[in-house]
Amino acid sequence: MRYLALILIIITLLSVGGVAYAANVGENISVRFQIDNPTNIDNVQDLLKTLLNLVIQIGVPILVIAIIYVGFLFVQAQGNESKLSEAKEAFFWTIIGAAIVLGAFVISSVIQNTVNQIAPTSLVPIAYALGTGGLPIDGGGGGVVGDTFASLVTKVVGGILNPLIGLIIGLALIYFIWGLANLIRNTGDEKAREEAKQMMIWGVIALFVMVSVWGLVGILTQTFFNGTLPTTVSLPKFR
Repeated sequence: MRYLALILIIITLLSVGGVAYAANVGENISVRFQIDNPTNIDNVQDLLKTLLNLVIQIGVPILVIAIIYVGFLFVQAQGNESKLSEAKEAFFWTIIGAAIVLGAFVISSVIQNTVNQIAPTSLVPIAYALGTGGLPIDGGGGGVVGDTFASLVTKVVGGILNPLIGLIIGLALIYFIWGLANLIRNTGDEKAREEAKQMMIWGVIALFVMVSVWGLVGILTQTFFNGTLPTTVSLPKFR
């Protein structure tokens, strides 16, 4: 009954406010207010990055506590199959949590690097660069319009290739961790253990391939461009 009375009081107050406003409806009432954005999130990229960073900040302390708890379970088991099984299950989900935190970190880094690399690039400077043999265009008044073709290639390759390699390395590492967790979890199931070993092997192969690609790009850059791509490229022009 107390809650019902409170609801009725609130409805009555709202009704009185509406009647009072209606009584002065003939007057010109202008109410303006502005609510500041407390989150500093202006676009989808910022929202995703904020959410992923939040997952990392919350997940890491929880992950540390979970690892300590799993270690305590293994020490407490002391050969007891039931308790060992419980400890292995807890360890499995701890590994899953670690993979999620690692994935959030990788995705957050990829989003940030990709946006930072590609955002300044547009089709207009690309057209300018192609139309002038890769040389900057003087826009008048001492300003430079557009960009060199090589620097645009650097932005595009650096904004797509490097984050992509980092993402694949992160996914390969997560895949390897998933296989390790399944290997520990399925102690008595030989078929499941073989599948887990295959997952770990393919994870290691993927890591090796992607790290090799990354190293190859670095070697080629160092060999042909002294560690950096050239700032100007002369392209043939057709008249």
